[in-house]
Amino acid sequence: MQPPTLWPPLETVRQSLRQETVSIVDQDEMGSHLTQANPEAGASVGARNNHDSCVPLQVFARRQQAFLERNFQPGLIAGRLVSIEFQGLLLNCLLDAPLEQNRWWCFVVSPECDWAGRYDVLLEPRDEPFDPVCGMVQTWHRITLRVDQNSRILGELSVERMNAIRAVHEEFARASAVSDAHAPSQPGKTALRSVAQHAVLTGTPLSENDPRLLYQGLYRDHVQNLILAQQAATPLQTPAVQISPSPPSNWLKKIVDWFSVDWLIRPAFSLLSVLVVVQMLLPINASVDSDIRFRGAPNAHSLTVYWRHGTSSEAITQVLREFNALIVSGPDPQGAYIVQTPEPNDLQTELRTLGLADRIVSATD
Repeated sequence: MQPPTLWPPLETVRQSLRQETVSIVDQDEMGSHLTQANPEAGASVGARNNHDSCVPLQVFARRQQAFLERNFQPGLIAGRLVSIEFQGLLLNCLLDAPLEQNRWWCFVVSPECDWAGRYDVLLEPRDEPFDPVCGMVQTWHRITLRVDQNSRILGELSVERMNAIRAVHEEFARASAVSDAHAPSQPGKTALRSVAQHAVLTGTPLSENDPRLLYQGLYRDHVQNLILAQQAATPLQTPAVQISPSPPSNWLKKIVDWFSVDWLIRPAFSLLSVLVVVQMLLPINASVDSDIRFRGAPNAHSLTVYWRHGTSSEAITQVLREFNALIVSGPDPQGAYIVQTPEPNDLQTELRTLGLADRIVSATD
């Protein structure tokens, strides 16, 4: 049977995510120049992916006009759709819960509704006004990012709709490959279904070799680049230690000495291109084992890894992808990283065979 043709093509999605952001036109100018924008060149955040929109042109124009008339004022509030721009990288997100210092738990938002899976919630007319560049919420893709207070607002969801989004996210957290295997996989199809008494419009479950798995991988890689770019810039924006006029205490001197050690700083910066994404926020009193869930895989297990000095980030990224693994925290003062994987034994064997780690400690050791 011929697989369905999903729009836009995967290569178009890949190229769109690689585009660097350019100057953003004013919202007033955006409306008058909408038809003149060059989507391939990424003329503006609002026009980005317009040619790939999964709604008819008339609906797109109506949503765009309603969004421009709403004229959202800057401000970070749970339920708002925001555009996050950092060092040429752009990502649209739905704010979920605030953390410290402008850090937020948020869901990734994308425009390619044809590629929706069971845990992608499509935005509906009741969610308007919102920028048409926002098409669906990836409830399986919950991350933490620094969000600027002046980030461009793309829309705002109601409390009821936020509860629906969180309900689908919780459904994803409880899902397993076995439960999804019984549901039919129909890429490109959407259906209205009930989740925790909330009516949501979603895609269908993913199957083995499903093209939507590649689509999700593109967004995971793009989000990884954005997170690591923010992390890399943190030491440059905030001094590691505030020096006071009085002589530093012993513990402060130790901290200063620790940060000045060349053998520690070099590998730390070389690992900044490794994925550090936490998929979901732990409920109160939840166990660490439920911190990360993998699509179509059993619950992940934790490994404490001490990477070998001089190991390239490319080698680490490759082996982590092979075993569906993620770095979820690190390094600690001893240089250890916490890695989550559904295949801990196989990953340990591979790391030792390749000589990428000096030491590996399993949570069961």
